[in-house]
Amino acid sequence: MIQIYKNYEGHKELEELDHIELESWVMITDPTMEELMNISRDYKIDMDDLKAALDTEERSRLENEDDYTMILVNIPVVEEEEEKKWYETIPLGIFITNKIVFTVCLEQTNILKQFVDGLVSNFYIRFFTIMQRCSCIICV
Repeated sequence: MIQIYKNYEGHKELEELDHIELESWVMITDPTMEELMNISRDYKIDMDDLKAALDTEERSRLENEDDYTMILVNIPVVEEEEEKKWYETIPLGIFITNKIVFTVCLEQTNILKQFVDGLVSNFYIRFFTIMQRCSCIICV
């Protein structure tokens, strides 16, 4: 599933969009192979890097590629069975391209849901250019 969000200057809340715009956040959850191939092709993100965000054995790391930066982290999720709860971790890939931020995860998580629901105050994404290279700042 692909959901697209953007917060416009002067607005605190994220707005859900039906298409990808510059300076938007594209949240990809439990993607199909077709969705991954389209993102890979259209935004020049290596397919192996996108797949790494779906591999529960991947280690956290940061990689700076020509067209994007990949941040791979493990985030906690609550598992539940027969009224018992425990924490496990799953990977979350954050891909920062020239003017778009992509997140890729195996499942919907409370961590990302808090951002979408506006529970993280002062969250916004802005891009800026330094010495002809675009950079991104994600503020929380």
